[in-house]
Amino acid sequence: MAKYQVVPVNHQEWSNPLTLTSINNVDVLGVPLSSDPSLPAYSFKSAMSRVALPSTHLKRATVSFRPTEGYSCEWDQAGFLFVRPKAELPEPSAEHPGSSGTAPSFIKIGIEFWEGKIYHMICSSHEDLTDWSLHAIPEAYENEKDITMEISRFGDRLAIHAIYGQGPHTVKRMIRIVPWCFVNESKDDPDIWVAVYVSRPDAARTTTKPLVVQFHDFEIEDLDGVTRVDR
Repeated sequence: MAKYQVVPVNHQEWSNPLTLTSINNVDVLGVPLSSDPSLPAYSFKSAMSRVALPSTHLKRATVSFRPTEGYSCEWDQAGFLFVRPKAELPEPSAEHPGSSGTAPSFIKIGIEFWEGKIYHMICSSHEDLTDWSLHAIPEAYENEKDITMEISRFGDRLAIHAIYGQGPHTVKRMIRIVPWCFVNESKDDPDIWVAVYVSRPDAARTTTKPLVVQFHDFEIEDLDGVTRVDR
């Protein structure tokens, strides 16, 4: 069974439980065609902790997470970050976010706080095209403290599920399938990243408090089996 190293990106500390903190005006973006002048075309500033592996090895990953004090700012986000780096920039970071042709393809997968409510959020950026979607959390599960997300390989696509409840009452719900994630794979490609991340875009700086999120039960399933990577 493979053993994976969890590597911090844009932060220095390892914690147990795995905890990430975001100051405001921080995000992962790939919006070169945006008409909003306040947004950088490319940004990779969010605090994240990532596992790298060949794309052909990934079968599934799951993680659960919760904020320590709740989500309070518009656009607050946390969850999975799936990254397919370009060969020209195999290790993107806040200092090196890339540009057209070199910026990584990515998917933000988790939750987002929008107009006073938490939604499932999927934001995908690939080949200079970005899309964003929000999906309501079923009313029966809106008050659960933990959010659990699962990603899995589905041919050359990535399937995204939310998992609600526990034990025999567990319910898995399909949120979305993203089509480009494993297309045209090559053995020479950089490793993909399966990361957890937190973002507080809050460009208006409406608070001085950071967003702090704890992650647990971070598992990677590859060709050899399942590895718990957050401990």
